[in-house]
Amino acid sequence: MELMNKQSVSIEKNEKMNTDKYFVYFILFFLTYLGCNDNKIVNISKIQSDNQLKLSEYEVKENYVINYLNTNKLSFLNDTAKWHLYNIYCDDTLPYNIGLKSKKQYLAYLDLKPQAFYYSIDSSTIDIAYNFIYNDTVKIESLNTTKGKIALGVSFSIKNNYKIRGYISGTGSYFKMIGDKSRFESFLQPEIINFVRQEKSNINSWYKEALILHGILP
Repeated sequence: MELMNKQSVSIEKNEKMNTDKYFVYFILFFLTYLGCNDNKIVNISKIQSDNQLKLSEYEVKENYVINYLNTNKLSFLNDTAKWHLYNIYCDDTLPYNIGLKSKKQYLAYLDLKPQAFYYSIDSSTIDIAYNFIYNDTVKIESLNTTKGKIALGVSFSIKNNYKIRGYISGTGSYFKMIGDKSRFESFLQPEIINFVRQEKSNINSWYKEALILHGILP
């Protein structure tokens, strides 16, 4: 009887030890699982961070403006503003100290990116600021063009069905050159059409697509 009790006690101890051992294994496995998952989360965050770092400052600002316009069903404002600004300044050139010095660099070659937007106090207008960007690194501003100082954006009248009310100057004021020969009023003039057809292999892809859609390029 005593021997049986001893054997019983021994079996119970072995079972308890095995249970404790499996419990320890389970804890170790669980901690390892958490550690692996934690590493995965960190890696995903790192990938997202790396992707964000690949965007330039100008691309980040552009994405912010475009996302806002798309969300509020105002993406047509970006298309309108870029279409006008490209046609006004397409054949103006970069200053000598920017870009390739061996040949002329026309603004039609460059990206034109929205960088900010503003509403007037009474919400009657929305202004969208733009810059031509060279090589995704140099913002073109304070440039003297054949039309005077380059415009830095477009102002739209919300109350007047989003028509352009003027162009934004470097001082924050608005201007609009009027007249039959003003590109601000009538920008598809013969010299523009001739220019874009001669330079169609070099001009910016967005501008080229817009010219095709408007029937200017085949």
